[in-house]
This record gives sequence, C-alpha cells and structure tokens, in this order.
Amino acid sequence: MVFCGVDSSTSSTGWGVIDTKFNDNLRLIDYGAIKPNKKLETIDRIIYISRELRRILQDFKPELIVIEEMNVTRNMKSVRTLAGLITEIEVMLRNRQALYVKMTPSEWRKKVGIKCKNNREILKKASVDYVFEKYNENVSDDEADAICIAEAGSKVEIENA
Repeated sequence: MVFCGVDSSTSSTGWGVIDTKFNDNLRLIDYGAIKPNKKLETIDRIIYISRELRRILQDFKPELIVIEEMNVTRNMKSVRTLAGLITEIEVMLRNRQALYVKMTPSEWRKKVGIKCKNNREILKKASVDYVFEKYNENVSDDEADAICIAEAGSKVEIENA
C-alpha cells in the first residue's frame, strides 16, 4: 500500500511517499518540500501548494494520505493561515474522493517511536535523525516530518488490518 504524508505549512509543505508492498517492509519512494514564493499573498501560496500536492498525488497515487493536524500552540495569525491551508487540502482530497486521515504531532511521533522533550528544534532534529537512520537519507525537517507522518499512517493501517 502507498502512503503519502503531508506536513503543512505555507512557507514549506513537506511531503513523503512510502510503500509497504515490499515484503511488509517500508520503502521510501520519494519526498520533497513545496516552497511557494514568500512574496506571494497567503491565498496564492495556499493555491500553489494545493496545485503541487495534486500533481504529487497524481504521480504517486497513494491509497492513503496522512495530514498533520494543526498544533494549537501557534499564534492566531498562524492558526488562521494554517487552518486555511489544511481546509484547502481537505477540500481537494474530498473532491478527488481520496482516502485521508489527520494525526496530531504527538500521535504520529508516538507511532514511529520518536520520544523526546516538547522542544520544537529537538523534535525536528529527532525526525531528521530518524529518517537518516531508517532510510539513509539526508532530508530537511519538513521532509523528515512528512516521511514520519506517512510511516505513522502505515502503522495505523497495519493495526486496523
């Protein structure tokens, strides 16, 4: 089964695609970060990210998309902006009749076994280190989080199988 993880942000949305079809082992297929021009208005960045995600989903045809739930500890402007992006992604997925789930950061970190203090920099580094150790890939923190989110989605699917 193919899973796509999405770590939403209007500055750099990470995405990662993994596959479980290989002897029940996870295989990293591809990953990246969608980085719209920072000079664009917020709505235009959201549209750009949505368009790029559509292309990624078309290319890899994941059977389950896993989106990180919004962390409510952000400031109000960030909450509104991220809520807009996540809503746009959900609308796009529903229009495509795509199967998707949302996970909080603590849920997906627990599923992949990342345990550390609730410090943003330490958590981001833990994801990067995890991806390097498991997949031997040097990735950005947004890409690492997205890969981990996809992997967490695969574990939910396995548990519910």
